[in-house]
Amino acid sequence: MKQISIISAKGGVGKTAITAAFASFTKSLVLVDCDTESNDLRLLLNTESSKQNDVKTNQRVFIQEDDCIRCGLCKALCHFDAVHNDFGVYKVETVHCQACDLCLKACPVSAIQHVESLANNWGELDTQYGTLVYAQLALGEDLNGNLISIVRDRALEIAKEQGKEIILIDGPPAVGYAVASSISGADLAVAIVEPGPSAVHDIHKAIQLSSRYEVAVACLINKSDLNPEMTKEVKDYCQENNIPLLGEIPFDEVFIQANLDNEVLTEIEGSEAVVGLLANIWQEIIKQ
Repeated sequence: MKQISIISAKGGVGKTAITAAFASFTKSLVLVDCDTESNDLRLLLNTESSKQNDVKTNQRVFIQEDDCIRCGLCKALCHFDAVHNDFGVYKVETVHCQACDLCLKACPVSAIQHVESLANNWGELDTQYGTLVYAQLALGEDLNGNLISIVRDRALEIAKEQGKEIILIDGPPAVGYAVASSISGADLAVAIVEPGPSAVHDIHKAIQLSSRYEVAVACLINKSDLNPEMTKEVKDYCQENNIPLLGEIPFDEVFIQANLDNEVLTEIEGSEAVVGLLANIWQEIIKQ
């Protein structure tokens, strides 16, 4: 079984539309939408609402004042300046806490605990291309990877039950904890970039993150003809760093039409050229 995660360092690069198109090229897969704040994959696949499952997840941490020995280790270790010392009492500012659990693991007296939430949920949908597992992050909740781990574990169970060969993951944008949870344990991370001013930086961050989790990474350039000079820079960077370049997709209005109509690219009239390119790229992906 192969797990392929489609990621991007920022939104708006066509990641979900391309993921949906990839899904249309094979029937032997399970889909996972790990963009818990904006799970648009189910919209493109025209799926009906399903019964959602409430799930208990760990959101942020808090310090048990009675157990705290005021050693200050949590404040010293916090990368997000979320721990404050208010007149000798250590407290966690939930607005800044990213629930990385570093302070919780380091506390010598186990005075730091998780704040649990039941507000988030996940669900399963039957699509024309296979089962889609997705999660929805509640308003005001922070994502620390637990919710994504739940849907990825469920997708793995379904793939084994149904004998599917591929798990295709639509990862969230950016390069934080959510993306780390989306690529951890995957066989390949496909980083989609567009040739803007931050293109080389975007692919560099994707490579750094993938390397940290020992996941192979490949690059796909979308809207490649909008800035040929920057496209060349991305290609040169990939060559210099031995990153496979899967292909280039020129700008095409069918991407916009697919989003407006909530349809997969393969269903849009006049999309034959783009679909042909994506089909070839998909064949390259499954060979990696």
